[in-house]
Amino acid sequence: MTLTTSLLFETPLIVHELAKSAELAAELVRLAATRRASDNSGQPWETDSRMLRWAGDPAIQLLEGCVEIADRYTVDIDVPEGRTRYGWWADLRTQFPGAEGRLEARCFPSAYWSVLLSARGDGDVRIILEDPRMPMIAMEDPGLRVRMSPAGDILEAEHEFSLQEGQVAMFPAWLRRRVEFSSDARQRGLLTLNLFAFLASDPAGASDAA
Repeated sequence: MTLTTSLLFETPLIVHELAKSAELAAELVRLAATRRASDNSGQPWETDSRMLRWAGDPAIQLLEGCVEIADRYTVDIDVPEGRTRYGWWADLRTQFPGAEGRLEARCFPSAYWSVLLSARGDGDVRIILEDPRMPMIAMEDPGLRVRMSPAGDILEAEHEFSLQEGQVAMFPAWLRRRVEFSSDARQRGLLTLNLFAFLASDPAGASDAA
């Protein structure tokens, strides 16, 4: 008897180093912090939805780099290879965790990709991604887990990783994530860029042009 295991419906986590990403992140968080200066409540705080406008060239450079990554990992299957009918609309914000050093679990199901970038990534900003299947599985049998092979690793309900300097983490925006900061990282902030896909050209026209 042959025993085989297949991975089905994988969820990508893309970690990439952009040129000057550390410098861009530091400048963007600095600009965001100037707007937060009057808030001394110790509560989590984030910038408004217009950051791509008021943060200027560093925000545009970061956006362009992230869009390049998104384009490499997104395929429009209804047009010839290498072409797409879609463009990206973006929402950039900076989040500060407050006194407790964490950001609550969030997801953005209306977006396509979420991008996270820390101003400094020396392992003190931890990202925890939740397996979206686990709530139903845990309600049925909370003590059971799945192995991907008879001697393989156990699939857990969360995947945790730390952002390193210059790293950009991109994943589907519908994934719920939490963020935890070390005590030294709480004033550094976390950049969140959500990319929304929109149909930029007529589907029939794109097919005819091909």
